[in-house]
Amino acid sequence: MILATLASARRRPARQRLLADIDLIGTLAALTDINGILVSGVNASAVLKISKHIGQTYDAWSKFDTDSIAHSLGQKPWQNTFRVTKEGGATDEYLTTQFDAVSDARDNAIANPVYVTGSTSYVIWIWDDNSGDNRGGLSVRVEYA
Repeated sequence: MILATLASARRRPARQRLLADIDLIGTLAALTDINGILVSGVNASAVLKISKHIGQTYDAWSKFDTDSIAHSLGQKPWQNTFRVTKEGGATDEYLTTQFDAVSDARDNAIANPVYVTGSTSYVIWIWDDNSGDNRGGLSVRVEYA
């Protein structure tokens, strides 16, 4: 399920670079119920920048109910991992590193913006096969690079 569609990317003046500020709720990140946003109407040669900024709704998200559960499984709880699916179905995953602290996950995402190109539409989404115990969410900005 796509939660929202952003089709306003078409024919924006060059000075207007922002396409969307996106907030995806961690507890909705399920394989059977994709938590995502469709950005469409983009020129396939345009480069989009997907980035994180201080002050957005969510600093990071966790696949775990508590930090201690993540640690007991040998994992770190916090991340800003997301996937981007281009028209035609090609999917890539970004920012896959996990962190012990929310602030470290946020700072890593701020330092590593993602750039995508080659499609007229993109679905930006998060997932987890057991999303009911997730915490936080993903907040990113999508703009022309």
